[in-house]
Amino acid sequence: MTRFDHLFQHGLEELAEQGRLRTPRSLQPRADGILEREDGTLLVDFSSNDYLGLRAHPLLRERALIWAARYGTGSGASRLVTGTAPGMVALEARLAALKGMEAACMFSSGWQANATLVPALAQISLAATGAPPQVIVDKFIHASLYHAVPRRACSRCVSGIMTWRIWKACCGRLMVRV
Repeated sequence: MTRFDHLFQHGLEELAEQGRLRTPRSLQPRADGILEREDGTLLVDFSSNDYLGLRAHPLLRERALIWAARYGTGSGASRLVTGTAPGMVALEARLAALKGMEAACMFSSGWQANATLVPALAQISLAATGAPPQVIVDKFIHASLYHAVPRRACSRCVSGIMTWRIWKACCGRLMVRV
C-alpha cells in the first residue's frame, strides 16, 4: 500500500456511487463488425475505427505476416533515430503515385497524423501570411485535434457544427480547416 491508495480508493468509490465507474469488459471482435460478449450476446460495433472493414481482410493479414517476419513487430524507435525501412519507403512512394503527389508520409496512427500535421499547417500559414491562422473547429472534434490545434491560433471557435457559410466568411486568410 502507498500513502495515496486511500485517495484512489475513495475516488473509485465516488465514481461507483455516481454510476460513472468504467470497467473493461471482455468482448470478442468478429470480422463482420460484431462484438461477442462472454455469454454469447452479439453487439453491433459502432465504436470501431475499422470503418473500412480492413481489420480482417485476408490480403492485409497475409501481408502483415510477411512484414512482421521481415521487419519484426515493434517500432524500435522513431524513424528519425533508426531510419526508415525500405518497405515503408516503397509504400510511401506507391501512395504518393496513387494520389498523384510528389511524396507521401505514413503515420503510426490518426492521432499522430493530427498531432504532426495540424501544427505544421498552422506554422506554414503563419509563415505565408505573417498572421496567426484562424482554426475553425466545433466542440465535437476528436481529442487529438484539441491537442494539435495551437491555442494561440484558435481565435475563433464555433460551438456547434461548422457550416460552409462560416467557412466562406473567414476565407480572407490561409486557414487550417479541421
